[in-house]
Amino acid sequence: MPSLRKNAAKDAGIQTKGARAEATGSSYRVILELADPAKAEEAKAAVQKKVEFGDTSVWSYTTSGDQLIWSITGAGQRSLSDNATTQAMNIIESRINALGISEAVPQTHGAQSSHQILLQMPVSRIPSASRTS
Repeated sequence: MPSLRKNAAKDAGIQTKGARAEATGSSYRVILELADPAKAEEAKAAVQKKVEFGDTSVWSYTTSGDQLIWSITGAGQRSLSDNATTQAMNIIESRINALGISEAVPQTHGAQSSHQILLQMPVSRIPSASRTS
């Protein structure tokens, strides 16, 4: 995504010094460095025109000197984590179904924010092809 934002600014004729993504702990942000900080609003408009942000509650925007900074919000982090858990459950379920295991029950486990998946299935019904030796 950093290169997309950098390209959006360049396509609008705005010189940049660089773009990078930073992930620390549970925070994620994208930083676009401008050659001319006076063009910050113009660069922001160009990026937002070209980049699909979707739900605006997912990203927050700030400036600091020559930097434009987009940070993912807490709501955005929760949404991404929830979607990843749902996707993982769907993959597990499709693989279990492909093996022909009946009565397998994948479900979320623990607190909603834990994103743990519990898979329960009867041992006696696992086809021999799926067992490991």
